[in-house]
Amino acid sequence: MIVVNSKNLDKVIWHVRNLLPQIEATPILLASREVGNYVIGLGTLGYLYEALSSVLEVLVEAGKMAGDLGLKEYSLVIGPSESYITTAQLPEVMPPLPPPKPITPLPREEVRLNSFNCRDLAPGMVRFCVDNVEIAYYLAR
Repeated sequence: MIVVNSKNLDKVIWHVRNLLPQIEATPILLASREVGNYVIGLGTLGYLYEALSSVLEVLVEAGKMAGDLGLKEYSLVIGPSESYITTAQLPEVMPPLPPPKPITPLPREEVRLNSFNCRDLAPGMVRFCVDNVEIAYYLAR
């Protein structure tokens, strides 16, 4: 169970939002992934990603609902089967989440296209050249 007070809702939303890409981009280490200071088995990583995505969705939607209802001070309770908003000021309950860290982009594979007898290559184009005839296709990005 997670309990979040309204004054910390945005902070928790951004924390979870920053953790999701980190889970997606963590390197695979022999049937486990390293997330922050934690090593997680590959079987549990999908469940963790799904759980955090679900929590993020509930946080965002509950914040919108509380705004529509005009609530200023409230507590959001997120449970395994149901979630609700209450005006009672409950103590916050948060599982220990690793702090997000900057993610280095994954290395991209370098692709060399065959120039098909063309003299020069232009980025973003595939060209075929036969004698003096050139056929060029622009690649959509």
